[in-house]
Amino acid sequence: MIAAGLAWEIAGNSGGRFRLGLGSQVKAHVERRYGMLYGPPGPRMRDYIRAVKDCVAAFRGDRPLEHDGPYYAMSLLPDPWRPPCHEYGDAKVDVSAVGPWTASSPTASTSILFTRPTTSNTGCSPRSGQAPHVPVGQRPTSTS
Repeated sequence: MIAAGLAWEIAGNSGGRFRLGLGSQVKAHVERRYGMLYGPPGPRMRDYIRAVKDCVAAFRGDRPLEHDGPYYAMSLLPDPWRPPCHEYGDAKVDVSAVGPWTASSPTASTSILFTRPTTSNTGCSPRSGQAPHVPVGQRPTSTS
């Protein structure tokens, strides 16, 4: 609900330019850094994206909040807590993924899928260790 509410508000305040980026964490960070139980990231991410989209549908007034998934369940959105409507539509949802299941599962409900290396700096500049800069509005090239 918090991510959906913030995405909705920022999308309205930015004239519809905001994109919500989501990604999973590795087991060590989930358990030892955040103190949460680790579960399979693919199914959890799919349910999270559906929960966010159900929240946004409720914000728009399309239907009451009803999400009952395997990881998240929400059914209460009193009118005083419903964010104000705006004309910019839903924030786009982009997903960062590692592994074939995560990379293939959420793509049907997202705008962009970003893959990320987990064991090397492939794709990064060898001098700085930073990802190459690509100006806004331009497509990356093999020389970027």
